[in-house]
Amino acid sequence: MKVKYSIFYVSVLLLSINQLFAQNLSVGLYHTQYLCKDGRAMSWGFDCDGRRGHTGPTYYPGYVNISVGLKKVSAGGYHSLYLDSLGRVWSSGKNNAGQTGTGISGSMPQMILGLDSIIDVSAGSQHSLFLKYDGTVYACGKNDSRQLGDGSNVNRFTPVLVPGLTGIVQVSAGSDFSLFVRNDGSVYGAGSNGGGKMGLSPFNVASPPVKIDSLSNIIYASAGESHSLFVDMNGQAFFTGSNVDGKAGIGSNVNYYFLPEHIYTLDSIIQVECENDVSLFLRADSTVWICGRYTNALVTGGSDFNSLSIATQIPSLSGVSEIGVGESHYVFEIGDSVLYSMGDNHDGMLGDGSTLGSYSPVLVTNLCGAPLVLPPNTTSLDGNSINEIGIYPNPAKDQVEINIPENLLFEDYVILNLNGQIIHSGTPENTKFTINVSNLERGIYFLQIIGSNMFSQKIILN
Repeated sequence: MKVKYSIFYVSVLLLSINQLFAQNLSVGLYHTQYLCKDGRAMSWGFDCDGRRGHTGPTYYPGYVNISVGLKKVSAGGYHSLYLDSLGRVWSSGKNNAGQTGTGISGSMPQMILGLDSIIDVSAGSQHSLFLKYDGTVYACGKNDSRQLGDGSNVNRFTPVLVPGLTGIVQVSAGSDFSLFVRNDGSVYGAGSNGGGKMGLSPFNVASPPVKIDSLSNIIYASAGESHSLFVDMNGQAFFTGSNVDGKAGIGSNVNYYFLPEHIYTLDSIIQVECENDVSLFLRADSTVWICGRYTNALVTGGSDFNSLSIATQIPSLSGVSEIGVGESHYVFEIGDSVLYSMGDNHDGMLGDGSTLGSYSPVLVTNLCGAPLVLPPNTTSLDGNSINEIGIYPNPAKDQVEINIPENLLFEDYVILNLNGQIIHSGTPENTKFTINVSNLERGIYFLQIIGSNMFSQKIILN
């Protein structure tokens, strides 16, 4: 979440809610969603069950299939949520427990019926939270740990009202629990409190939501898998839950904190994010700090894979305005519509066009209409290898037939214009397929076949 305020401004909770919850970047389990300035969303990474919201490129950003203006995105474990400028919510991805709220799974985003005037959304592992302008909250999805906060343990396939909540200004959905920040700075939790992950000792399970008594003046909460992070209006950060691998960031060997603990090693915090066994912090000076499992690799550039139990600065990052963390990858916004990423990349989560992991920042390419920068493992077909991938006719008019050798591993294809913008994409079922190009203007385009390598070939339209 990008926080648009000074941490020392005591009347922060009086800011416009639409301004408070402006968010460009959201990192899910193995995929990332990003909101461009023109209101379109882009996503990349693993696409099982359609969580990316489009069927285009995997290893670098492609546009989500929503034509209306968006103002927030949220990437969850297996699904994604999109909030548009009219207060409506769209979703894509897996719906095994009702988390999409539409009754269906898939890569084509669908509008969730029955929701309006929504100002904040949060996609958890398998459940979703929706905050209305009047401060009430709706929820859907998996509810086995009572994470929806509706008082039951029944999965909800359409959004239901979370009872007893008023004046809520921010929501965060974790693995099997939910956090709700109120306009008076108090925080409520619902779902599993195993290991103290909500700071609700002595509750093991909470539903309807229960107030976390030891927290006050909180402006932002982040619910992870086994721990939570909070920021108050003075820029202080707090931790609760499992401290395995030092996620609390204070050098302690205590395994679990059942009540929120002040992270005294850091100050001036403006954003916190947590996932799995990692805690990530953004300070007011635009530096990024990290602790938890194997995190020293990001600090040393991959030369030391020990876990950090004290929050430590990532020296290769500066000027950061927003942070995001997934299962094993990290994304950072620097400047205007410029993203860098680090970590594992087995499903293209870094968005640089490759599947090579990196423990130093790499540029996310093809973002929001920027020219496509091909990674080192990209192969461009020359005149001697055109026959390997057949394109007929070329020049073309209405359609082109593509014939890919059976021994060439591939996943997707895209067509780009000369500015590097993706104007068509798809996932063919066979090695021979036809692309309709009758709606494209005359000119030169590039077909890219994306697999273990990326093959690019010119297409001329008459």
